[in-house]
Amino acid sequence: MPKTVRGTWALPTTRTGGAALPVEELDYALVEMSADSGANFVEINRIPATDPQEVVVPDLEPGEWQFRVRPMDRLGQLGAPVLEAVMIVDDSPPGPVTDMQFTIE
Repeated sequence: MPKTVRGTWALPTTRTGGAALPVEELDYALVEMSADSGANFVEINRIPATDPQEVVVPDLEPGEWQFRVRPMDRLGQLGAPVLEAVMIVDDSPPGPVTDMQFTIE
């Protein structure tokens, strides 16, 4: 059965060099998703830095889904990715019995 996944994160407050990073210097958070163990990622959203930092992905089928989020500053510099894997388990009821036979004795 398909599931909805919600992701949240906090934007960085410092640059990798240690300098303070005001939110006004950030442009957006790039959100990407992979269905093949991280071999290929596709962009699913760009969340403006001034918006709540969350994404909702509906209708994901059972399996492992990888997500990564990277901050982009107003200078066009993309920050390092942070990865998170989500495992959606198939919790549907069992299928029907097979090879059923009844005989008269």
